[in-house]
Amino acid sequence: MLLTNGERQENVIIKEYKMKNLDIVYILRNSGTRWMNNEIKYSIRSVEKNFSFNNIWIIGNLPPFFNDKKIGNIKSDDPYSNKLKNALHKISLACKDERVSDNFILMNDDFFLLKKIDEIKFFNKGKLEASKKNHSTKGGYYYRAICNTLEALKDMGINNPIDYEVHYPIMINKRKFLETMDTISDSDGILFRSIYCNLNKIDSKYRRDVKIFDIKQLAKYKRNDIISTDDRVVTTDKFQKWIKEIFKEKTIYEKTPITVYTPKDMFFYNGKKYNNGDLILEEVSDLIASKNNLIKLKRLFYK
Repeated sequence: MLLTNGERQENVIIKEYKMKNLDIVYILRNSGTRWMNNEIKYSIRSVEKNFSFNNIWIIGNLPPFFNDKKIGNIKSDDPYSNKLKNALHKISLACKDERVSDNFILMNDDFFLLKKIDEIKFFNKGKLEASKKNHSTKGGYYYRAICNTLEALKDMGINNPIDYEVHYPIMINKRKFLETMDTISDSDGILFRSIYCNLNKIDSKYRRDVKIFDIKQLAKYKRNDIISTDDRVVTTDKFQKWIKEIFKEKTIYEKTPITVYTPKDMFFYNGKKYNNGDLILEEVSDLIASKNNLIKLKRLFYK
């Protein structure tokens, strides 16, 4: 049973959802990642292989290797210096767009589904107060967001709120999300998952997080149904070799990379003159390129 635009579900978001006819939404920061946004490419490959869904949406700039005829894109800047506020801004844009399904699955670009998943369940990491107490540095934007979220929820009568910040996909109901966030001030950043789930009294189960902060953890977590990574892990050769091997098949959402060449000196091809440094966009064979000292460039252009 799914939420609709009607009034049948006024109080509690449904505990579990079958993954059918729902959209997948990614929010992507416009500055890109240390791996040049390759994370989201392999995340989407993992979703297509292991998930049932309707459409895929990217909120933010669309990376050049994606096909804009196959993948939905809602343009957005990053108006804030706080990444949590930017995330909330972009999720709200998805919620306000009529083209996005009324209920959608929010994914992160660094989530990779490793096994078939038929439904999404809500998970938690325990109590939010414990997360504050156990925070390693007691500082930074995330610690401030924990404090802000605790304060906001306690002000609204939830004295011992749950921490829903597990690195796992989450179901969002557009109307409920906007209504919930309208009641909260996010002047310095909040944990929108915990706000949304606590205020809507969503049932959840405790789950150990699957965020990998060190490449040495990969051997342990790669047998899970899902893993999440950080920038240090995805830039290692070991991780890139592994993820490329298990998700080697290109999806319909990707453009086809084409090889281009540039001559070191003047060069004629197909009746056209190319000077030093010009790009030859036609598919010159490797044999022709080798005989004419052409420099081969890969994955810079797409069709």
